[in-house]
Amino acid sequence: KNPYIHLNWAAFEEERGKLEIAREALDHIDKGMPGLIAVILRRAGLERRSGNIEQGGDILKQAIENCRGRETRDFWIMKYVGYLQYSAKDIPAARKFLQDQIERNPRNKKLYVRLLDLEHSSDTNFPNTAGVVTVFNKALTSSLTIEEKAGFSHRRLTFLEEFGDNVTAIISAYDDHNKNWKTVLDEKKKESSLPPRDYKRRDNYNHNRNYNRDRNYNRDRNYNHQNNYNQNNFNNQGGGAGGGGGFNMNYNMQHAQQQQQYQQWYSQYAQQQQFAAQGQYQQPQQNRGY
Repeated sequence: KNPYIHLNWAAFEEERGKLEIAREALDHIDKGMPGLIAVILRRAGLERRSGNIEQGGDILKQAIENCRGRETRDFWIMKYVGYLQYSAKDIPAARKFLQDQIERNPRNKKLYVRLLDLEHSSDTNFPNTAGVVTVFNKALTSSLTIEEKAGFSHRRLTFLEEFGDNVTAIISAYDDHNKNWKTVLDEKKKESSLPPRDYKRRDNYNHNRNYNRDRNYNRDRNYNHQNNYNQNNFNNQGGGAGGGGGFNMNYNMQHAQQQQQYQQWYSQYAQQQQFAAQGQYQQPQQNRGY
């Protein structure tokens, strides 16, 4: 179940020149664990190194048909086009395959970009200007998004300035760009220049606001609880409606009388100490009273 063991085994047998054993090792792990990228690429590479260019391309093409998911499919499409372009040296086949994929999925930006790269590098001496411009025009009339079309329009201007041999085509491309696509790019650039929103500061603000709200709620709740407690305690002691508050009133009067008696005793005591210091003594008029 470990694919790297079979990959190393196949590489060992290929190094010894036993290609059939290497194929069997790779086929065995491909059937047991289908869809592994490393195994499929090793199988195609084995056929390419053996001189079986067409069989290697068939392996990659079969991977496109068996894969699931758009990203995986785009990956194998790029691998197959690269194989046709560099290994098979079949530019027309690569071009035809990409055009068919664009017809099948006209909103896939990667396919247009890969076709542009194919036309740009099809000739080692000079790019295929007509082919590149054709791809640009096809992208601008496709169902891509407005932002993607504006990007292709800008790339078309750059390409024509560098490799265009007809000034009329350059002027026409500039007019079309300024009329239809320049505003889109300017708005996108303006949006990208705006400072990003500080979501952290907003979250801190909301956190502090919630914290202050809860703190004020707890403070009001504690105040109301203490006020209710004092009111209930006052009612229980006879200070409520109809109670007259006799207990609290008697207690306060007794406390005031004790304070008054204590002050009288303390003033007599201080006067006695003063007389004692002067050699005189005067009997206090009354006792403490408590």
